[in-house]
Amino acid sequence: MAEFNINISEFKHTITIERFQKVKDEDNRLVEQWSTLCNARAKILYTRGSEYTEAYGTNSEVEATFYIRFNHKYITSKDRLIYKGEAYDIIYVNNVQLLNRYYEIKAKKVN
Repeated sequence: MAEFNINISEFKHTITIERFQKVKDEDNRLVEQWSTLCNARAKILYTRGSEYTEAYGTNSEVEATFYIRFNHKYITSKDRLIYKGEAYDIIYVNNVQLLNRYYEIKAKKVN
């Protein structure tokens, strides 16, 4: 099997991975909020897009694949991804070829 490689110049987009967790607020109470898990540079491939009509107008769906360098943060489908200020729900995360070199993250844009 050929080894999967990405040219370093393709990691041109900055993304943030966030996790929904309990943190203490200024009154020392536990509140749930999105907190930054890690920041990364990514290669992005838009894989699917569609537009559809619902009761009160039209909506769109965008799915993309984000490739980032492997890090030791455990990214799951419960986390979310932020790109250019827009949130993407993570569908699944793949450690490409189990080589601990790249993560492949499939995500769907939140409307």
